[in-house]
Amino acid sequence: MNTILTLFENSIADEILGSFERKEIKAKLQDKNLAKRELDFIRSQIFDLSLKKINSENYSNIVNWLEEANKILNSLEKQTTTEIESYFSPGSECKQNIIKHISQAQKTLDVCVFTISDNEISKKLIEAHKRKVSVKIISDNEKLYDQGSDIDELAKSGIKIKIDNTSHHMHHKFALIDGTTLITGSYNWTRSAELYNHENIIVLKEPKVCKAFQDEFDSLWKEMSDF
Repeated sequence: MNTILTLFENSIADEILGSFERKEIKAKLQDKNLAKRELDFIRSQIFDLSLKKINSENYSNIVNWLEEANKILNSLEKQTTTEIESYFSPGSECKQNIIKHISQAQKTLDVCVFTISDNEISKKLIEAHKRKVSVKIISDNEKLYDQGSDIDELAKSGIKIKIDNTSHHMHHKFALIDGTTLITGSYNWTRSAELYNHENIIVLKEPKVCKAFQDEFDSLWKEMSDF
């Protein structure tokens, strides 16, 4: 962030935020992928820069510079607005939104759930695999051979599966679609969760959160045992 503030400081020296400077600052901001609170902090800093620089002679120039600087931040803020949806069970809305996002996957589906026994969800995972989406599943060994478990069927379809065989539990319940959409919450991918349990999921597209969950998935994938 210090690098970005330095760019703004250098720019205000001649009281003009030129096109090259705008492009350079915007590129740095996009590369950093800053959250809204971080953009707000930068906005407060450039306002302070303006106050220190402004006088009766350069008033118009500094106001124009500040407007241009804020345009850059505003454009980035619109790009980083987090999309969040929430759904609850009993009822079908959790399952239907899981199915919807599985069906929309183009490249990757990284699934990390305690158990899978909902046949409709399993069917969509197999369909995604058949249309050449890279599907990976991590699950726990405790529910592996429970009546209704779909893990064996999913493995036989050719989907790559890894299992936690430790004395503890892999109790996560999340999925990443194309690395950009996260589904997480208490909802197990089971019929009981849909029909009887009070459960929830949230669906969000927030780069930093998705990356954190992707890192967790990749770490577990290396750690877990092949099914």
